[in-house]
Formats: sequence, structure tokens, C-alpha cells
Amino acid sequence: MRLKGDLTNKSESDLKEFADWILKIGDGLLDGDENGEAEIKVPDELCVVQGEKPLLELVEFVYPNIVDDIGKNNFFQDEAILAPTLEVVKEVNDFVLSMIPGESQDYLSCDTPCKSDEDQE
Repeated sequence: MRLKGDLTNKSESDLKEFADWILKIGDGLLDGDENGEAEIKVPDELCVVQGEKPLLELVEFVYPNIVDDIGKNNFFQDEAILAPTLEVVKEVNDFVLSMIPGESQDYLSCDTPCKSDEDQE
């Protein structure tokens, strides 16, 4: 989340309050039991109401006009959908990809350099 210079005092105050609340959750400072477990009430204004197609509604909420605007530079730069597990990340990614018209393209990559005979001396 980024603070923007054109925020009103109320918006800035709300954002600060939200950031402090998130930090307290992360630091374990909200009321909880001795096992480190706590039930956290997420304010209604931060929740996306679940409808008949929750994933579609979430994607359209975060990325309005995704099909029309996906070609714009920096389209995914300012917004993100966070997920608790890689399984959910894959589900969201697959769903978003299914919304985009056209053929998919697979690109291969490597996360370690290949060793050549010269490197092993």
C-alpha cells in the first residue's frame, strides 16, 4: 500500500489507522489466547461481499475492465490480489488467464546458472 500526496486528512488518518491495525495483527499484539491464536474481526468495509461468482467479483473489484485494460503499461503495478497459499494463487492466476482472449504462451526459465566444463576447474 502506498501513501499518495493527494490524500485528505480524513483519508490519511484512516490509512494510518488501517496500517497500525495490520501491524498489530502481524506483531501478535491483538487480544488472543496463550497459544498465540486470536479471532480477528475484519471491518465490513474491508470485506468483499461473496456473491454467486466470488472469484470473478474479486477480480473485477481489484482490476475493473481487466480485459480492455490489460495491454496498458503498468496495469498490474498498483493493485494485487493476495492469497494465503500457493494453491489459491494458482487458482486466481488460472482464472485471470482464462479471462484474457488469445492463445497462451509458455516461457521457460532457469533459476540457477548452467555449469560449463570451464567452471568446474
